[in-house]
Amino acid sequence: MKDLLLPERYIRLSGAVNFRDIGGYITSDGLRVRCNRVYRSDSLADLKDDDIPIVSKLGLKAIFDLRGQAELEAKPNNIAITSNVATHNIGFLPYRAVEMVAEAGKPDATVEGFRDGVREVYRRFAIEQGDTFLHLFNSLQEEQVTPALIHCTSGKDRTGFAVALLLNILGVPKSVIWEDYMLSNVRQRDLAYLAESGIRPEMLTAMMEVHPTFLFTAFEAIDDGWGTLQSYCEDVLDLTPPKIAKLHANLLEKDGLNCGGEGSGH
Repeated sequence: MKDLLLPERYIRLSGAVNFRDIGGYITSDGLRVRCNRVYRSDSLADLKDDDIPIVSKLGLKAIFDLRGQAELEAKPNNIAITSNVATHNIGFLPYRAVEMVAEAGKPDATVEGFRDGVREVYRRFAIEQGDTFLHLFNSLQEEQVTPALIHCTSGKDRTGFAVALLLNILGVPKSVIWEDYMLSNVRQRDLAYLAESGIRPEMLTAMMEVHPTFLFTAFEAIDDGWGTLQSYCEDVLDLTPPKIAKLHANLLEKDGLNCGGEGSGH
């Protein structure tokens, strides 16, 4: 997929490592996800002064912050970015997030044990966080909300599931969705500071990465609980066919342009 690693997909910033445009992908019916409509990122709390004009040029109208309240208070978004943009604080703390970090520092912690915990987190994304994603997808139907940014702390799990679900609803092939999801392993948020609490290097690596089975578990939970994506959309996300058509109209086009602009790149 030549569009996957477009140099223009990533927005080069000093204070965020995984800020990228999700546009440019071709859907199963030959349409293209619009560029400069939806971006995804890790935390905006550490954006630097030289990042401000780069992000400002994107023309963001809304930020959907998927972090929980404690995260918001501990690391607020850089106000220079968000002061003139509507911020939707719709997030949550993932299941057992604090406990999983503590357990990762124990001498008997294993990578596969940690991954088992993350798979359960993703299963609960699909089953328990419907209100969060209902707000997000219903908002993205409206042209006045885009360009929009979806982000959390590391930009890989809550944001990764949300973007994967969005691309699925837009009709992007699942093989491409998985590849896009795995791009979060290209630009990882550094968690090396956790080594001070005794977390071993292999556990730090596991905490920083995404794994294909994480996303598979979330979509498997949708299939097991609702049978089809359409049923999940209607029952959980309040996305009826007319609303999905409206979402498509805002985020898809026949002939796409290159993603990105000044300040973007690998």
